[in-house]
Amino acid sequence: MSIFSFGKNKRRSERDLERSDQGNVKPTQIFISHRYKKDQRFLAAIKGRLEDHVRIDDGSLTKEQMLSGPRGGKVPGFEVKKEIFDRISQSDVVICRNTSSITNNEWISWEIDTAAIALKKPILFVDDRIDAVRGSAIYTELKNAEAIVGKCELDGHRMINEIKKLTNQLSASPAAAQDQ
Repeated sequence: MSIFSFGKNKRRSERDLERSDQGNVKPTQIFISHRYKKDQRFLAAIKGRLEDHVRIDDGSLTKEQMLSGPRGGKVPGFEVKKEIFDRISQSDVVICRNTSSITNNEWISWEIDTAAIALKKPILFVDDRIDAVRGSAIYTELKNAEAIVGKCELDGHRMINEIKKLTNQLSASPAAAQDQ
């Protein structure tokens, strides 16, 4: 998970991602769902596109955390799953790679299910390929199930605009009204 916050030198539209809670301004928190080791270029690309707009505090799990578990990292332990759950629950938006292969990964599927179903978090699917013709079927499934989802290309301004739209949808949703 990375926490994005905005400095005073940022444009007004980007500062709008800050949210207010009883007069206190808090940064929008974003969890980036990615495959450990395999999606490092995607993770770097997301950070690279957003770092011109926001300050990024990377809260990704460490190698030691990922390698904990009863079989030397083959099956991460309960503590790792709990840590990821806590980070998703503290986030305002989840960003996920929009490829057809994401549902083949047990962890990413679990993170998406946890975010969309259990925690009702908005998910932004990002196309990181120029000719992204095949996206993830899970995006369509979640959209049909009335989950709060968005989709965009790997572009800093577009991602920020989509994140704003998703957080606005979340605050306007009936589930958000019930939580208050």
